[in-house]
Amino acid sequence: MVEYREIIETKERKSVFPERFVWLPHLTTAEQGSKEHQAWIKENWWMVSYSVFMDNKPRAQELANQLNETFEKDPRHPKIPEIIKQLRKLRAKDPSELTPHERWTRCAFQLVEYAGGLGVQAAISRRLGKYSGTVLEAMCGHTSYFKEVPGRTVIALDYCGVSLERYPFPERRRIECDLNQITNGNQLPFFGDDELDAVSVCFGFKYPKDICALVREFSRIIKPGGVLSFIENPHHGYGDLCQRKFDRGITKILKSNGYRSVKFGVLPMPTSEWDKERGEFHHVQAIK
Repeated sequence: MVEYREIIETKERKSVFPERFVWLPHLTTAEQGSKEHQAWIKENWWMVSYSVFMDNKPRAQELANQLNETFEKDPRHPKIPEIIKQLRKLRAKDPSELTPHERWTRCAFQLVEYAGGLGVQAAISRRLGKYSGTVLEAMCGHTSYFKEVPGRTVIALDYCGVSLERYPFPERRRIECDLNQITNGNQLPFFGDDELDAVSVCFGFKYPKDICALVREFSRIIKPGGVLSFIENPHHGYGDLCQRKFDRGITKILKSNGYRSVKFGVLPMPTSEWDKERGEFHHVQAIK
């Protein structure tokens, strides 16, 4: 069964680093600088470099004070393990400990604006502006390339609830669902057959594990004559998340999975030197 949830919460993205340092006492009676003290630091490094997310800092600071006071009274006090347990639960992982998905989720806390540049965003929005009716903006992250216009209803979908909570159009329907659940036999339970006029995926082709099953499922929910659109830059992406490269082979994938009139073309972009260095952007459009 495909798991999903409808997002109703709305939160703001803030251009501040999400973690805050909290000082924790060194729970050792060894003299500072001694071999014993250095050994304790090596074994308990998570306490020496202890950070929490902003919302958790007051509670973490309260626990740190309790830990300090308790340890000073009695280094073997039975409350100490429980306080440490609570501190561990609040600790924000070091970036080196995060999975690729966790790193992306953490970025969603703090990215206030579109990271690709306003010129790129505007160029993509212009190209997608011709789609009307009910449009699914799949793998949207915390960005939308669809402006609010009459005659178009946009539905946002992403695996990351944190991003969807910060999606720039909170009045739109927002669905948290990991599309890696779509394999042969699994369907998106929140869409019926022939329900959508278009599905748009920007910078997401390289990440789903079973791209053939996914484009077939998109075909099920797109109306006859409707559009599946992919916009990609083959030179950029999250390398440790990529399942495949993006190239003209996408046209074969789409044609072999029920689409017709597949077009592969270069998407015009701003011509500043900085933008040129990023390589070409491509737009692939397929008609069901």
